[in-house]
Amino acid sequence: MTDQLDLICEQIRHEFDQKTALRDAALKQARELIRHASLAIRAIHREDQDEAQSELDKARELAKVLTTTLRSEHPDLFFAGYTQDALKEYCEACLTVAMIKGEVLPTPQELDAEPPAYLNGLTETLGELRRRCL
Repeated sequence: MTDQLDLICEQIRHEFDQKTALRDAALKQARELIRHASLAIRAIHREDQDEAQSELDKARELAKVLTTTLRSEHPDLFFAGYTQDALKEYCEACLTVAMIKGEVLPTPQELDAEPPAYLNGLTETLGELRRRCL
């Protein structure tokens, strides 16, 4: 019986180790995503559209990795605050750049964002536009 319990505990430890590794990777990707989104916004405020687009491209790749890695198989990590906050920052950057460049706004579907992250990003965009006006 103790052998069986040891085996069960070992399997659980293995699952926890895998989840911890996924969480650590997701946190790192979320931080990088936020950094690239922030750099894109700064670049567009400086009228550097090429740099803004470059940073958005990097952010888009990270957002895609986060979303495809976590959404279906690890929804607990996908809907964690740090992941959704990073996706909100990504939406904010995409929307801010589009508005300043006078482009059509990307939809939540085009950004592969959940509605709350998109709407929170949209509200943050208003602050960026206010900052630009001042």
